[in-house]
Amino acid sequence: MAGYRRAWLKPEMLDSKAFKSLGPSAPKVYIGLQRRQQVKKKRRHRGRDQWEGINDHELVYTYDQIQKEWEIKSRSTVTKAIDELNDKGLIDIVRQGAGTYKQTSVYGFSDRWEKWHPEATYRRHNGFVDKPRPRKPRHPGFKKGRP
Repeated sequence: MAGYRRAWLKPEMLDSKAFKSLGPSAPKVYIGLQRRQQVKKKRRHRGRDQWEGINDHELVYTYDQIQKEWEIKSRSTVTKAIDELNDKGLIDIVRQGAGTYKQTSVYGFSDRWEKWHPEATYRRHNGFVDKPRPRKPRHPGFKKGRP
């Protein structure tokens, strides 16, 4: 990986209704996730390099990192931004973390944004799959009686 990190944003995604309807903090979180993606050169097409993501669904970005990097003061703002990205199909929450138990959340990129529409009836008609935030594990630590 190079000494600097790039954010790979698709022009069609930037022009989509889903991305344009994001609040002020959600694009910052999305760009931060993009900067954590590792890419490798796939092939050369029409004189341009083609890239593919290696860890598309293994992205770890803690609330503390987000708050420090983007100077967001409130943890609830970070939660709302992540929920908004998930609700509009830009990311998937692969594994829900639990900060009390020092378990980080894992995120992944999604193409569900292509079928997102501001009106719920159109989303269903387009085949948009709604993926709610996974539930937090109740007690992920040691459990009595388990090996």
